Amino acid sequence: MRVRLFIAFILVLVFSLAGRTLVLADSGEVPLEKQAPLPVGTVITTQNWQQYKDYMPLWMQILFEGQSVYKLAPDQQVVVGPMTKVVLPKEYAKNTEKYASQVGLKILPDGGTLIQNYTAGQPFPHPTEPNLGDKILWNLWYRYIPRIQIERAADELLVDKDHTTFHEVVFATYSKLSHVSEPDVPIYDTTEPEVDFALYDELILPEESKYTAALYIYWRDASRLQERWAYLPSLRRPLRLSGAARCAPAVGTDLVVEDQKQGFNLNPA
Repeated sequence: MRVRLFIAFILVLVFSLAGRTLVLADSGEVPLEKQAPLPVGTVITTQNWQQYKDYMPLWMQILFEGQSVYKLAPDQQVVVGPMTKVVLPKEYAKNTEKYASQVGLKILPDGGTLIQNYTAGQPFPHPTEPNLGDKILWNLWYRYIPRIQIERAADELLVDKDHTTFHEVVFATYSKLSHVSEPDVPIYDTTEPEVDFALYDELILPEESKYTAALYIYWRDASRLQERWAYLPSLRRPLRLSGAARCAPAVGTDLVVEDQKQGFNLNPA
């Protein structure tokens, strides 16, 4: 089993440092908009966390509960900071105002929905019924993504079944080719007119896996199943993988394909 305990602690630390622990999530028991905000400076510990659990998403409740391998140390805590207003990027906000009124949903025979007449920006800035959940999902799918984003996607220690520890580093390049909201950049890249988004991962470490790479292609036709490709240095050729293999392990970790694209990687339609 490969365990990456530090992720749990980093997530909690990010919430605390970013000042976004005031209202973390709706547990489903009390409507979030009806909850009284927690006072700034409230300290949530492993001893008192249950009185604040309605402000926590499920994963954070599990961390504080301490019954999982992913858990907090007894002296770790979250300090509630002031509310932080998140402002949409200027071009994304401008495109939302310009194009959102044209966007609609098509109801599919299987009960799903397909977005229609979407150009750029947030599709449904003020989602309402009918199909409220679908509209929120489409907002997530077409959230702001930069034209190009390069990041150290993973830098971690992995432990295999023999308790051997090794260092893995993965770099990722995100390329937004359609529905782009950037100053002086066209909304659609004419060199790849069918592609919405492409994600490229490459292993840098360990040395024996270096240059192993994966490519995920997302289409402008959101009902079209994404494509997955892998490059294996040992074979010196690319392989096309099944786009339906949602639970296939990714880059030798417990992450799966569904975890890619930063949090949601299913077929939105």
